[in-house]
Amino acid sequence: MTPEEAIQVADEVLLAYAGNALTDIQRMILRESLAGKGYESMAGYTSQHIKNEGKKLWDLLSDALGEKVSKKNFKGTLEKRLNSGAMVPKPPKPLKYDVGY
Repeated sequence: MTPEEAIQVADEVLLAYAGNALTDIQRMILRESLAGKGYESMAGYTSQHIKNEGKKLWDLLSDALGEKVSKKNFKGTLEKRLNSGAMVPKPPKPLKYDVGY
């Protein structure tokens, strides 16, 4: 899986689930994580900020995909999604009741 494929799949999943695309830092975390880099060696932000944003990213992907996603397993999880071609349904919207007045 290339970094571009990982970003595309994650973008599609998050757009379908929450209506939001990946942020720049989330894209960087995916790209650098695929390259095998640790948070401490990712440039541009403090390592603590990258760790915090990474946790948010893995939690968002976990919620969207319905399975635990982490820095260690995200590649396989996104590859599975890429190969299946499945889209993630949007979360259910509250029902609007017509009271008929």
